[in-house]
Amino acid sequence: MTRRSLLFAAAFPAIAAAQAIRREIFIKSPGKGNAVMASAYYVKPNGLDMISVEQRWSRSDTIDTAFIRRSKDNGKTWSAPVEQPTGEVRPQGRLRRHLRGYWVDAKHGAAVEIWNEGILPTDDPLEGLRQWQVYYTVSRDGFVTRTPVRMARQNGQPENSPFSDVFLGKNSITIGDQTSQPLATDNGFLLPVEITPLKPDGTLDNPGGGYTYHYSAILHATWKNKTELEWRISNRIEGDPARTTRGTIEPTLGRLRDGRYLCVMRGANDRKPELPGLRWVSYSKDAIAWTKPEPWTYAETGETFFSPSACSQLLHHSNGRLYWIGNITPQNPRGNRPRYPLVIGEVDLDTGLLRKNTVRTIDTRADGEDEILTLSNFYAREDRATREIVVHCTRLFAFPNGWEGDAYAYRITPDDGPRASVQIFVRTDCPVSNRYAPEIAAIYEQYSAKGVDFQLVYPLGGDIEKHRAEYRLPMPGIADTGRDLSRRAKASTTPQAAVFVNGQLVYTGRIDDRYVDFGKYRNQPQHRELRDALDAVLAGGKPKVSTAKAVGCAIPA
Repeated sequence: MTRRSLLFAAAFPAIAAAQAIRREIFIKSPGKGNAVMASAYYVKPNGLDMISVEQRWSRSDTIDTAFIRRSKDNGKTWSAPVEQPTGEVRPQGRLRRHLRGYWVDAKHGAAVEIWNEGILPTDDPLEGLRQWQVYYTVSRDGFVTRTPVRMARQNGQPENSPFSDVFLGKNSITIGDQTSQPLATDNGFLLPVEITPLKPDGTLDNPGGGYTYHYSAILHATWKNKTELEWRISNRIEGDPARTTRGTIEPTLGRLRDGRYLCVMRGANDRKPELPGLRWVSYSKDAIAWTKPEPWTYAETGETFFSPSACSQLLHHSNGRLYWIGNITPQNPRGNRPRYPLVIGEVDLDTGLLRKNTVRTIDTRADGEDEILTLSNFYAREDRATREIVVHCTRLFAFPNGWEGDAYAYRITPDDGPRASVQIFVRTDCPVSNRYAPEIAAIYEQYSAKGVDFQLVYPLGGDIEKHRAEYRLPMPGIADTGRDLSRRAKASTTPQAAVFVNGQLVYTGRIDDRYVDFGKYRNQPQHRELRDALDAVLAGGKPKVSTAKAVGCAIPA
């Protein structure tokens, strides 16, 4: 481990612990001047049939050639590679295809191959900002056969405008990277995309002043029949150009415990290094209307973290957890760099925030390696046989005189142990819950270090940040004016604590019994129910007491 890695590990205790992460070469580069990027995908709803896509790159945003291999044994053996066309000369210019992989809709028994395609008049990658469109094909037999190629287009849209605000030859709609994977719905899937905006005169807009500028959106794909999809588009998920110079790009989707959707996006401080390089997040109940993007933060503290302008991926695992893979840097990045370390962490399924104490390094720059190293442009999946998280990523060196890099597969054993979270219900005007502030802070300091998530819940809302600062409450707070969280936790009083293990309520009630009744207070409690419940959970058991009446201020129904 390098000195840089050790310093970074100090910020994340989980990193310094023993890690079940293995790195193995997936496909080796043929030599200098050719970087190989390769991933493997399942292509049937069940079983171990896979297709791997090998792409060879010699410059940014251009796939020189691609090869397809097949496996019937979960990647233990592969067929001989077959070249896949990624471009051809047309009268209008050079046709280019950017492959974005395969996705299986297990519920509907179909698989979809998706990619970006466009004709670049002079083969300049930046011409794609006006030319790229989304194409797809469908298969129900592992891509032995497939439907004709179709462009993703909303019903009723004219031929020159596949979606509102998208016009062929003027601006583009693209799948940002392989990490912008579909997310299943009851009748199809959601596909995160990015779109280049237009000025009123029809020319490209770049309000952030960065290298390029996009906003994100979500395509809703619904099965019309067994082989055809119908499409519609969400509202814009648009960043503040004063805070992210390239807008919000390369979106990735997840779903939270309460059914809300989570969209994490790449930002940038490109050409404005004085800005912080951050991740951006938006939420939605219906995947149509999205909240204004805000900086993504840690669940435990509410603090932001530095992240370069690079792709990232949310991955739902069969253990019920939601993982995020991406780059986090100890110092503020400059635009795209550095794109290391590559890390993995868990997302809190209640808040949609990243759990800092779960973040661990997958890979980083070693001593003596060039700082140009890129650990990005990856794809992550769950291995159906082993349940490992497999991250396909190239250790890329984009040298001016020739790109280099082998394609690797990182195998990560997920932590399947119990995951505890605590919600503490408080009111800004409740003298009882305010008097408990030192004990709440002490419990947080002790148990958050052991991996327990904490959240303050304010059923009446109010000035949450002012209240947290005044009473020195270190955990993040959230309003619950609709009482959804209160009902889920069976909370009727403040202060009241609720303990969840893997989303299941195991304790709800008082923090301790120092309040005998309203107005009757003892200096030292005789029972500490919240601490006892957490001790039991962390020991792998269940709380002896599942509920204890709380004393304080009522939560209105």
